[in-house]
Amino acid sequence: MRWATSARSEAIRISTIRPAAWSAGTADVQRTNVQSRQDYAYDSFGNRTAASRTGGSVGCLGGCELSPAIDAATNHITGAQYDAAGNLTFIQDVVGNTTYNANYTYDSAGSLVHAATNNDDRQFIYTADDERIATARGASWTWTVRGLDGKVLREFTSLQPQGGLPTSNRQWAKDYIWRDGLLLASVTATTPGNLTPTTTQHFHLDHLGTPRVVTGDKGVQLGVHSYYPFGAELSLTPNEQPAELMKFTGHERDALGNDPHTLDDMHARYEMGTMGRFLSVDPSIKPGAIQSPQLWNRYSYTANNPMNRVDPDGRNWFDINGTWQWHKGEDYTVNKHTYHSNYTHLLVAQATGTKNGATQFNFTLYNQNKVAMTGTGFSGGAGPRIGAGNYKIRTDIAMRQVRTP
Repeated sequence: MRWATSARSEAIRISTIRPAAWSAGTADVQRTNVQSRQDYAYDSFGNRTAASRTGGSVGCLGGCELSPAIDAATNHITGAQYDAAGNLTFIQDVVGNTTYNANYTYDSAGSLVHAATNNDDRQFIYTADDERIATARGASWTWTVRGLDGKVLREFTSLQPQGGLPTSNRQWAKDYIWRDGLLLASVTATTPGNLTPTTTQHFHLDHLGTPRVVTGDKGVQLGVHSYYPFGAELSLTPNEQPAELMKFTGHERDALGNDPHTLDDMHARYEMGTMGRFLSVDPSIKPGAIQSPQLWNRYSYTANNPMNRVDPDGRNWFDINGTWQWHKGEDYTVNKHTYHSNYTHLLVAQATGTKNGATQFNFTLYNQNKVAMTGTGFSGGAGPRIGAGNYKIRTDIAMRQVRTP
């Protein structure tokens, strides 16, 4: 990840020291009273080579883990098939006595346009910004309207008659409400096709932006959700109705029932929580990869640190005329001027005044475009003040030291 900070409109470039990969993770001990635990093993290039649960752990919707063999020379799954760009095109896994196949097709830009499994077939259409705008399952289509940050604001549904266009019986289905990139609520048509009455669901998130509890307008609990570290969801009750598909880290899930090849649409790529890896390569080499060989692996999810990180969606923070803005890509053009950035995270220090000769600040720490935490601090006093420049920071220490008010 790359960091930028803003203090008195001054940008400071910060590089991070990478923590070790997670070797185990537990889930939802409080509600289930069960020590549900997954253990992991990795090779020297960051491929998750094994995942297993301890006895008595809660099972998952669609299975909890897959542990395919990995070719260390290519970081590809042994026995699977890939195209020339490194996109996974076919995989076969056996769970119990059932064989599950998955076939994937990509367009020339590397976007997944067709996913076919044992009992499911989906086609996808994207905007010019590579954001998914439509999903087709047979004759049924779901259309999305997205904000400038790529978040889904509204969903419509339609039907495609045989030989016709997918524009018949077009109906409003759902609206989403977001704040600072975090999912707050959804409003759904109680009866499809009718504007009233509606059903409202409120989402209560964890530190990664994952909805963990769903409540209604009166505060009644409608659903509970819990996940193993890489995104496999535990089988828990109750479940809200209609079921919400914005799941792990707030991304849309293409749920496949009992099939272990469920995917999360993370904008730039698709992640498979049962394997803890992406179908496609990261288009850019991570900063610091020379010092950390595990960052050479362009399929791994969050460098195998899923409890502290969410994966970038191809957007960066740009300092445009003294204002930080969140845009897709490493180059952004406005008013015939092109800005370059690879800052995926941001620390903003807003000066609020002075005390005893020191400048006081309010800090806001952004994990991508989501507010991770806030706090206060100061610079100056008897010693020299911090000036603009390039700095290194131990983010694991910084995260402990920045406190919420």
